[in-house]
Parts: sequence; structure tokens; C-alpha cells
Amino acid sequence: MEIAFTKMSALWIREGKVLVVRGTGDNFFKALGGKIDEGESDEQCLKREIKEECMCDLISAEFLIEFKAQPTHNEPKRYFDVRFYIVDVAGEPQINPEDKTEEFLWVGKEEYESESHELTGTLQDEILPVLIEKGLIY
Repeated sequence: MEIAFTKMSALWIREGKVLVVRGTGDNFFKALGGKIDEGESDEQCLKREIKEECMCDLISAEFLIEFKAQPTHNEPKRYFDVRFYIVDVAGEPQINPEDKTEEFLWVGKEEYESESHELTGTLQDEILPVLIEKGLIY
């Protein structure tokens, strides 16, 4: 399986909930983050994406897990790596009018279990269960 690109995903956890975002025209919420640019480190990518998507500043990042992701509707025939980091962030999330983020949502165990909001498959099936099991979201 050829990997087309690598994405960084930031898991910003506060008060037992993780911040997820929904882009303009999307029906689902995903973790903060995006594709890593050539020559960029993981941390540089996380810093840039957090600034672009919610106008906040990365303080620190701790690697959690990496997945080989299946193609999605956004990338229909391309496999990619996704690296998830638990991040500490300064500031309050704000919609950046120059970015395509349309909505923020803090998701805890209750929101996850109620399935009241559509989440990406990896977030729903893989990441949130790990965060709940570790007691990071509740």
C-alpha cells in the first residue's frame, strides 16, 4: 500500500472533552490538523494548523498513536498516515475567517456515546475509545 501523504491531528483536551472541528460543506467533525508540508516537522505542522484553524498557539505536543488511514470521500483513492498528538494550547478557539473551519465542538464521553454529531471514522472508532479508556475524556 503506497502512502500518498501524512496528516497531523491535534487532540486538544480540556475539562474531559476534546475539541473537534467541522469544515465548510462537511457533514462530519474531525480533529484539528491537516497535511504536513514538505520539510515541516510534526510539531511545526501542528503549530501551523492550530493557528490556521482556531487562531490559538501550540504550547506542547505529545505523540499518542499513528494510523494508516483508508481512503475517504475527501481523498477517494489515496491511503495516508495520520499521526495523533495530545496537545496543550494557549487561547480560546475562534473561527478564522481566512480558513475553512465552520464550527467547533467539545466532545466528551456523553457526546460520543449519544452519537449526536457525525465524526470521522478514525475519530469515532479508534481515537475516542482510546481517550475514554485512558480517562482523558469523560
